Amino acid sequence: MQNQIRQIFSLRTLWYLAFAATFSFLIPIIYESMNATDVTEIEFILFGFNALFAVIVGLAAGKLNHSIIFVLFFPVMFALTYSLFFDSYVHYFTYVYLILTLLAYGVTKD
Repeated sequence: MQNQIRQIFSLRTLWYLAFAATFSFLIPIIYESMNATDVTEIEFILFGFNALFAVIVGLAAGKLNHSIIFVLFFPVMFALTYSLFFDSYVHYFTYVYLILTLLAYGVTKD
């Protein structure tokens, strides 16, 4: 238990938060500045980058024996920011990303 608490308050946490912020804030901002259509945003951001990132985070956290709390950073940050860039129906993707990260995390465990 103490090891998990120490792991949460480390440089590793900042890396997980930085990548989660990149995929929650920066990529949608880039697509907004490029005046991309809604279809392009949904296709590349929601189904492409974010889904792939969710799986990679789950696999990396599980493979490196990091705390399961790290896999929650991206879905929670996405849930807090989706209304800034997307329509209201996109909140369902929060659940998809959470499931993807947890499944990927679980695949690496015995």
